[in-house]
Amino acid sequence: MDIVQIVLIISIVALTVVFIAIGIWLILFLKEIRNVVKKVNDTAEEITSFTAKLNEPGALFSGIVEGLRNSVEIVSLIKSFVGKDEKRSKK
Repeated sequence: MDIVQIVLIISIVALTVVFIAIGIWLILFLKEIRNVVKKVNDTAEEITSFTAKLNEPGALFSGIVEGLRNSVEIVSLIKSFVGKDEKRSKK
């Protein structure tokens, strides 16, 4: 064999080994990225669930406040009717 052929074979083998190593590294890197994306997705779902649970008491509280406001309006309306009847009976 000629020296040029030996150098070519060695360089081809070396490049093949390097490309195989890069391919293996790339596969492992992509698997790790996939795991990270899954964890981020799970975290996003938990945050969405958590904020939805936080929103429920707010809706309940606003409903209670609205009910109390309506009750106060009804009581003031009844007082105004009772007050008018008392004024008429005093005259």
